[in-house]
Amino acid sequence: MSRQPHQPIEVVQNVIQLRERRQHDAERQPRPTIAISRECYALGGTTGRLLANQLDWPMYGYEIIDEVARDMDVNRPLVDGLDEVGFRWVRSIMMSLMGAPDQTSFAIHLRRVIAAIALEGYAVFLGRGAAVLLPPEHCFRVRIVADKRVRVRRCMERLGLSRGDATRHVEITDDQRRAFVRDFFNADVTDPHRYDLVINTDKVAPASAAEMILALAKERWPVMAEVKELVSHT
Repeated sequence: MSRQPHQPIEVVQNVIQLRERRQHDAERQPRPTIAISRECYALGGTTGRLLANQLDWPMYGYEIIDEVARDMDVNRPLVDGLDEVGFRWVRSIMMSLMGAPDQTSFAIHLRRVIAAIALEGYAVFLGRGAAVLLPPEHCFRVRIVADKRVRVRRCMERLGLSRGDATRHVEITDDQRRAFVRDFFNADVTDPHRYDLVINTDKVAPASAAEMILALAKERWPVMAEVKELVSHT
């Protein structure tokens, strides 16, 4: 049977539907986000929380791993061994023997979760490789650093550790975060060229750092001046 030619009304409907799909796809383009990478006790978390509060945006750090666990339909403890906190090859191998996901599967779901959050936009990411994964067109990428001696002192004050134990804690945590990004994203988290802004909190307090990030992000995306109002009404 030969196919009947489209009727005029059907052609118009098809054109309208196509335009609606294209408009929907355009509206689903990733919205602005901010991703913070940080050294241990460089106060990146504090800076991120202050920034998120100013913007009235959610901040995703540990929460990313919660979402990965849900996406993989496994219990959170089974993916903890693959997180940047406590990440070690030996531990991940032991976890896999207990039924935990392998690294390849975890990496796929991690990327998917970060991309899904970024697509919704208006969010602050803390660690978990987001700053090296997300493209600069839609993500303002920040690296927070501080002198090691300053970070060790902060660790001693916060955790009540001796200088030797605090030094080991800082060094191990930094190593774990570097390994996490290297193994899951094939990137050097310490490379300053990967970031739009690097802040040394020896010299800049977290509140000032948050203001600096916000000002530069608004300069890149003028729409951010209206973002807080937009988000609060959604």
